[in-house]
Amino acid sequence: MAKHATSKTAATKVEPAVTLSTVAALYLRAGQVIQLLPISRRSLGNWTRTGVLPCYRIKKLLLFKRADIEAALERFRIAAVGEAKARKTNTEPAAITTGTAAAMPTRKRRMQRIPTV
Repeated sequence: MAKHATSKTAATKVEPAVTLSTVAALYLRAGQVIQLLPISRRSLGNWTRTGVLPCYRIKKLLLFKRADIEAALERFRIAAVGEAKARKTNTEPAAITTGTAAAMPTRKRRMQRIPTV
């Protein structure tokens, strides 16, 4: 009898995209964040509650993205003496910033007094 030829297109082992090592590299637990930033557990809870530092909850486990931590630190960074301050970007619609009459808000007019007869 002839042996069955094995096909090269047979299913190969595919590694999952998310592994424990990639999660550990991208996310920190609450205790690790407290060690990284010299803050208390209560401060960390306040920051997550107010939205300063977003977190991801998996049952009782809180995970923090490293990128979110760095972004929060950059938002509240104090500029050195003599360093130029970053300007805020204008997020208003273009019609308001150009000053066209149609886009400008109108003032409320006072009611005119009715003359008494």
